[in-house]
Amino acid sequence: MKPTADRLAEPRIDRRLWPVLAGYWTLLVIATHLPGSYAKATAGLIEFDKLIHLTAYAVLGCLLAVCVTPRGGRLGVATAGALWLVVTSFGACDELTQSLVGRSCELYDFLADAVGAASGIGAYALWTRWRG
Repeated sequence: MKPTADRLAEPRIDRRLWPVLAGYWTLLVIATHLPGSYAKATAGLIEFDKLIHLTAYAVLGCLLAVCVTPRGGRLGVATAGALWLVVTSFGACDELTQSLVGRSCELYDFLADAVGAASGIGAYALWTRWRG
C-alpha cells in the first residue's frame, strides 16, 4: 500500500520507549518477588514501603501511557482508565503472588500501587493536554 498524504499526517505511536517499559516492568516483577529473607534484610526501609510502591507504579503507569499515546496526541479518559485497569490488575497479581516466595500480600501495598498508577497516568494525561 502506497502511503498517502493523509496517512503520513496521522499521529503514530513512538515505539522507541517500549524496550524501556519492558525492562522496567521486568525489573519490577523481579524486585517484588525476591524471597522473604531479602525483604527482612531491608526492614529498615519499612516506613518508606508505601512511598516506594506508589512511586514504582507511578513510573510504570506513566511509561505505559507514554508508550501507547500517539506522538503529539492526547491521552483520553477512556484510554487512561483502561491503562489504570491494566496497571492495577498487575499490582493485584503482583501482591497475590508474593506469598509464593515467602512475602506477604498486603491490601495497603495494593492501594499504594493503584494510587501510584493513577498519579503517573494522570500526570501524563495532564501534560499532554498542557502541551497542546
